Amino acid sequence: MPLTPIQIFILICGFCSRLHTFDSQQRQYFVSEARNDTLTITAPRVKTAGTEFCWRWTSHDGRHINMSIVCANASDGQPLWTIKTDSFHLENISRLNVLKHFENAGEYTFVESKPSVDILAKFEVFVLKAYPPFGTFMSKNDSRLSFVQRGTDVTLRCEVSLLSESPTLQWERDRGQTSNTTLLYNNSAYIILHSVDEQSEGKYQCRLTGDGGVETVNIFTLNVTRYSQMKRHAIYRQSSNNSSLSLICKSKKVYPSLKWTWEPRPNSQIEMIAVEKGREVQVKGPIKLGRNSYTTYNGQDFIFHISPVKFNYSGTYKCIVNENTVYTAIIVHTIRVFGEPPRGVLRNQSVVLTCELSNVSDLVTLAWLRMEGNRGVLVKQQILTEKNKNITLTVSVNQTSLQTDSLHWQCAVFTENTLRALATVFFISPTTKNPETSLEISTLANQAKSKHVMITVASVLTLFAGILLGALLYYLYRKRMPGAILDVFSSTTICFEPQESEPVYINISQMRNGRENVKSSVLLVEGSKTLESREQRSEINHNLNKNRYGKVNMVRRDKTPVTSETVTYASINFNKSRFRTSPCVAKPSN
Repeated sequence: MPLTPIQIFILICGFCSRLHTFDSQQRQYFVSEARNDTLTITAPRVKTAGTEFCWRWTSHDGRHINMSIVCANASDGQPLWTIKTDSFHLENISRLNVLKHFENAGEYTFVESKPSVDILAKFEVFVLKAYPPFGTFMSKNDSRLSFVQRGTDVTLRCEVSLLSESPTLQWERDRGQTSNTTLLYNNSAYIILHSVDEQSEGKYQCRLTGDGGVETVNIFTLNVTRYSQMKRHAIYRQSSNNSSLSLICKSKKVYPSLKWTWEPRPNSQIEMIAVEKGREVQVKGPIKLGRNSYTTYNGQDFIFHISPVKFNYSGTYKCIVNENTVYTAIIVHTIRVFGEPPRGVLRNQSVVLTCELSNVSDLVTLAWLRMEGNRGVLVKQQILTEKNKNITLTVSVNQTSLQTDSLHWQCAVFTENTLRALATVFFISPTTKNPETSLEISTLANQAKSKHVMITVASVLTLFAGILLGALLYYLYRKRMPGAILDVFSSTTICFEPQESEPVYINISQMRNGRENVKSSVLLVEGSKTLESREQRSEINHNLNKNRYGKVNMVRRDKTPVTSETVTYASINFNKSRFRTSPCVAKPSN
């Protein structure tokens, strides 16, 4: 029997309704908790002819795939069967309660199982979890408080069950800024706090932002011990020109003297600095004090700051009080990265990136990560032990496959799944006009060197431009003045003739003392040394003497006493046709 148009329309509407229900996947986010709090997942009411419904689950960690966790009869809503676990509880046929545990994250599907199998609703449940920092210990007075040791490196890590492209995960601080050493790797967000002290204390928030701006926050409170305990701990630092290391020694008691020693190798102790209470520091070792080092000792607190950190600065540093009591011991591991060839390669060549660790005392994992924004994609990793002599990890990068998003690489150091250090490498891409030019390799170390070189070159260019500008201004200033001008560029002399209507002023008081000689106040051209110039000067002097005792524009003042404050001037109008001189000839300097 053929279907009527109305029946076809009803079937299409029902199919579209189910399709819409299937496509409108809902996402829910919550924070993993140790107690038995639950999350309720509610399926939408859908009118179907089904007689049995089930909840299925695919976990984010991959342990379970489309596993049926509970099924119920449509008539009374009572469970027909359920898996043996306390993680799930069926409140009614369309409401499922899930414990807020990290392992319960995943995709939940509400299906009609009988008489046919249809997907009615899907839910994606994301769980956020924060891990206590490495080396955390509980307070003896309050079990709810946890502390980290003063002067250690602290890594904060939070993990989401599945970090897809739409949600974002980041660390924030309630006050101030967090460290710029951040990494997103394996669904986790890391930050490293170097050499923690009271300035590092506070609340840190791991914020997961989902679709539509939905935020889930996990808050971790960091407490730092007041004193550096008598305990050994390890610190990892990248060897670069802008890296630094603060060795902190703060005691509860007052000690009259303190010193820092360094053991680059076992049984090779070197005394670095020594200081007595209230006195200045005596530097004895090969490592210079950094700018943040203390210059005096108050009997309890002293910081030995090292900057920059070189690769051979690894070893054991000890804070010793009372000459022989070790109060704090810090094991420093250095890490460096470099590429071969170091000057870069052409587009059709490959480069070998090497990550090297100074020494190994624990179980360490080195990993090369290709960075996509702030997310790291694992390319190669290697586990190192004390017996493993190979403490390097190399990776070959084919330049023909390099794109814009793969020019940033990082070498990560992990101990017990805790990020301890990062070393960065950048590839400087060639210009599009010259695609065959080489790709340069830039690390933090040579970035600092390049910065210093650029500053030096800019300073030299600025100084040179200033000299040229000053010379130009001097040239323009002298050019506007009458008389001779010294051309600083060609070392020539430029002369100007006095105009016919311009008088020449003569100091008569000076002429009275030297009647036979007329001094240089008559605008004589000094640059010309030719015979013609000397004859013209003699003729000018002769005419001046003649006019002085004549009656041309002169008033006799012989009876006027001459003093140091008496100056008499007279003006003489030259006949240009009579006293014409030849112009100066500009001669190039030899």
